[in-house]
Amino acid sequence: MSGKARYDAIVIGAGHNGMACAFYLARARRRVLVIEAADAAGGAARPVVFGDLQVPYAAHLDYGFSRGVASDMALDRHGLAWADRDIGASAFGIDDQQIDYALSSTDAPTAIGARDAAAWAPFRERMTRFASIIDDIAHRVPPRLAGAGADARAWLAIAWRLRRLGREDMREFLRIGAINMFDALEEHFEDPLLKGALAAEALIGHGLAPRSPNSVLTFFSRLSGTAAVAMPRGGMPALAAAMESACRSRQVAFRFGLGVRRIVVADDRAAGVELDDGQIIEAANVVSSADAWTTGVELIGAAHLDTGTVRRLRHVRGRGCAARVDLLLDDLSGLDRRLLGRRLIFSGDMDRLERAFNESKYGGVSADPLVELVFPTVIDPAQKTGARHLASALVQYVPRDANDNDIGTRTLDAARTVIERHLPGLFDRVTATRVTTPVDVERDTGIRGGHWHHAEIALDQFFMLRPAPTLSRYALPVPGAWLCGACTHPGGGITGLPGRHAAARIIEPGSSS
Repeated sequence: MSGKARYDAIVIGAGHNGMACAFYLARARRRVLVIEAADAAGGAARPVVFGDLQVPYAAHLDYGFSRGVASDMALDRHGLAWADRDIGASAFGIDDQQIDYALSSTDAPTAIGARDAAAWAPFRERMTRFASIIDDIAHRVPPRLAGAGADARAWLAIAWRLRRLGREDMREFLRIGAINMFDALEEHFEDPLLKGALAAEALIGHGLAPRSPNSVLTFFSRLSGTAAVAMPRGGMPALAAAMESACRSRQVAFRFGLGVRRIVVADDRAAGVELDDGQIIEAANVVSSADAWTTGVELIGAAHLDTGTVRRLRHVRGRGCAARVDLLLDDLSGLDRRLLGRRLIFSGDMDRLERAFNESKYGGVSADPLVELVFPTVIDPAQKTGARHLASALVQYVPRDANDNDIGTRTLDAARTVIERHLPGLFDRVTATRVTTPVDVERDTGIRGGHWHHAEIALDQFFMLRPAPTLSRYALPVPGAWLCGACTHPGGGITGLPGRHAAARIIEPGSSS
């Protein structure tokens, strides 16, 4: 390798975390190149063509993009605007019972009993307080357990946040975090549909059921920040476009359409990348937004890692469980437009969710899945072209099974069964369909297991344990090689925080950059 690297950092992957990392590095006067195998930025939010519309590859809503990252990147000045900052939800039961609610609101859900209505505000207030602890942790680089100075101060700050809950709430926080959503909701509410809807909020995107351990942790993650669900004007690809524009304003360079074959290691440190066409680009640091296994074992190579690291990477749990179904519709006449402007959650009660999960647990596609359905062209008419409309559904539970050639068809059939139960005749208006299963995610993005969060959110894969012990501070054992993707703290979802934290570690004095 030459004595002078062309870039201070190469970022692999132009997803939201890769671009956040690139922006912060460039703001610190680093020369940065982002390399993306796809032909557009955005990762799960990148635009793909579907009929005569552009739709995001997978992510259809914003569940909590970091406001701090948005402010630092000045995304509003780069074209980001919002069609709806707080999309309400309507949950449906098997018997056509419907309740309307918003996790961001203290207003009690509609069509529930007086006891549950009275319990709503105290439940939400306490859970939001607990979630604020998770949110505080999410905004911190994991400190070293035995560290002094800044590390010790970080642990003291976290301990103080817990102490400020008060003795009773602190005890309750520690208790409830160790149980599951089924038991937690049984303690507060009576209405089966309300409990099913709240459980669904914790489960969407995760390989969990209401009785699963860690489901309270994912509920806290869902509530952290504002708890609101938003739609950018122009859809999620508009968020990606604004982030790319912000990066370019800091002179970040982009290369699209070429993947990275390997991370070049010279003199026992990362020294650049080799592209699929054989070209080698040198850099002082290589930052990967791919999952930990792909980065460590496939791009760096097991020969450069100790056996303990390889074993830990192998056992990171990240089995995909969610699919996306897109429907192109030629007409929405006769349907309730107010209803179509909300998130429609077809959850039923918690026992139904348990049964749906059981099928996927043993490798099958749930025949009666949990479905969250939205109509992006109703929420944001700017996404509409001509008379056509788009409906987008997240379908839970669809396991990754590369040997199942019919998984897309069976996912579509299962989604249709659930949706038609509550919106009869909708599929008569469908002119085209698109199904993205975990198998597709793994093939198209390289994410091992096809899990949207790269690794399951769980207590043993959280904070200073994510993605694994000794790998929680974004640096890989090879100096100059870093992780910045959803496999790192604070995890999945489109937040930009893993990218921001990784950049902070690279910039940090005394780092291996």
